[in-house]
Amino acid sequence: MRVSEANERKVAGRRGSQDSGACAQALGVSLRPVTAGDEAFLLRVFASTRETERHAVDWSDESWDDFIRTQSEAQRRHYTTNFSPSEHMIVLCEEQPIGRIWVYRDANEIRLLDIAILAPYRGKGIGTCLIRRFQKEAQTANLPLRHSVELQNHGARRLYERIGFVPISAQGLHILMEWVPRPSEGEPSLGTPRDGRDPTT
Repeated sequence: MRVSEANERKVAGRRGSQDSGACAQALGVSLRPVTAGDEAFLLRVFASTRETERHAVDWSDESWDDFIRTQSEAQRRHYTTNFSPSEHMIVLCEEQPIGRIWVYRDANEIRLLDIAILAPYRGKGIGTCLIRRFQKEAQTANLPLRHSVELQNHGARRLYERIGFVPISAQGLHILMEWVPRPSEGEPSLGTPRDGRDPTT
């Protein structure tokens, strides 16, 4: 990576921790806790993330719906079993539900378990706005912010790299990416220094 590119990512990461409030206000983005009445909407959001698979299989609508329900429940069990307690929230745009986000926090990290936005609202900066919100939280808590990205999801990986994340480990079909808060002057850097290299190459 060229030095200028590395510097741009550092600047992007610092900026992200500062302007999340203005971003959310400009886009009309907010969060609220998931409630029992959100079940149908959450299935719709989950299904929207599997559309590529939907077109690749010759299944009836009923079979596909059963698959989505099964996979969604499996994901829920995985998160609640392995990342407890975690916070499951609905993403709102101008008070309308448009997606969901699942966040885990402990003494060592803030983990974005899942971010999913309905297709009509993608590419509008909403995902970036949400990530910046949690960069600000991580900066305040002096904790790393992490998220797993599918190895083949090159667009998502570029997004995270653009706002200051670096890959830190390969995990099967996913790669774990991390954003580390910039220490205040005179404070030691958080965690082990990263060289930014892709561990999958």
